[in-house]
Amino acid sequence: MERTSDHILKTGMCHQCKEMLFEGELASKEEALRYYYQLEVDENQKTKSEMKGITRFTFIVSILALIPSLLIYVWMAKIKESMGEAVPSVFGYLVFFLIFPPIFWFLSRISLKECERRDEELRKTALEMTFHNLKTEDKN
Repeated sequence: MERTSDHILKTGMCHQCKEMLFEGELASKEEALRYYYQLEVDENQKTKSEMKGITRFTFIVSILALIPSLLIYVWMAKIKESMGEAVPSVFGYLVFFLIFPPIFWFLSRISLKECERRDEELRKTALEMTFHNLKTEDKN
């Protein structure tokens, strides 16, 4: 909340409805809108970067989890075999390692795609803002 009040004091604009409340540190409503736009771009870039890291991490973990799980399966199979018990199927044992990590990886990919979609929307907004500024400068 403290950061929000700092932004409001700087811009003089409500961060939700984008209405001017009072004259802030920035000279105009356009500058305040650019300021909020840049905050949103920065936040989206941060989220996108974090999601890329999470996606890489879940992919690597899902691959690396197979190695110890296979070793544990072989060890358990040898113990059961030496005791004369039936050896469980490798798929039945590895189902946890084969299903859950890829699900987490898939979910992180979906989140990353959402960040990329939002990034594209922000780029379009930036182009529209630039075009609008050029039109108003031409009129003056």
